[in-house]
Amino acid sequence: MDNATSSSADATSLTWSHAVGTGSSRLLIVGVSVRDTTKGSATGVTYGGTSLTLIGRATNGTTVETTQWYLLNPTSGTANVVVTLSAAAKVVAGPSRLPG
Repeated sequence: MDNATSSSADATSLTWSHAVGTGSSRLLIVGVSVRDTTKGSATGVTYGGTSLTLIGRATNGTTVETTQWYLLNPTSGTANVVVTLSAAAKVVAGPSRLPG
């Protein structure tokens, strides 16, 4: 997996640098998992300041929340991915790699 990040301590956001290629059909997908959703949940993801769209959200009661976000044709080059949470919580996030 390309650059991913996590926080073992409670955090309100995560940031990492991510490179997007120059192909004509670009798609960026970011997965976010939050532990103990009574503390916080994912509220947004951006790439280079552009908001990604929520694909879906799944929860296991209040134990774990997983979300996926996408951006069609993100700007080629390197920019920061920023995950924002509603409140400080333990979180892990990273881009998904499609086969091919």
